[in-house]
Amino acid sequence: MFSKNVIFVTALLRCCTAERNFLSSSLRQRTKQPVVGPLRSDGTVVFENADGEEVRVDVEVPQDFAHFMQGLMWRNSIPEESGMMFTWAQDAMQGRSFWMKNTEIDLDLIWCDKHGSVVDVKTARSEDLTGVGPSGGATSVVIETPAGWAAKHHITSGGKSRCASLPSPAFVAQDLPLFGASQSDFAAAKGAGVID
Repeated sequence: MFSKNVIFVTALLRCCTAERNFLSSSLRQRTKQPVVGPLRSDGTVVFENADGEEVRVDVEVPQDFAHFMQGLMWRNSIPEESGMMFTWAQDAMQGRSFWMKNTEIDLDLIWCDKHGSVVDVKTARSEDLTGVGPSGGATSVVIETPAGWAAKHHITSGGKSRCASLPSPAFVAQDLPLFGASQSDFAAAKGAGVID
């Protein structure tokens, strides 16, 4: 009886390991690449850095759910003083974590709250699927820039930011399933290849 139990447990562990390895490898597979146009300049974010100087970065703002989910995927470079800004309707503590699937370049992520305070700054590595989130504090805005941009310009936690006027429409995420997007928006994003 002991021998049969050991065989059953061993077989079960092998199945679980195989399933975990399959899921892990399927998540790591690159999604089909959609057409990626040049980075737009929809607005400007102005930071006050640790030296009290103003530093500007031109940002693209996703105008729909598909582009919100795509972010800076499939780009092998972005201009030095450019980035992308993601916005939520309200500050929340749940992290605003980003993963880097299909992202070919390292990025700085700058988390800000609704008052414009910089909550955290981290560098995310290309193709890192572990997720990068802020160390603490409620956030409602995340700005992605080329890796090293924040250090070069002395952008640190506790600094300030403000946004110039932003385009309409702009996708503003909700703290809901699918970030508040409709099923048709989800289907469009899936059809565009930005969601598996």
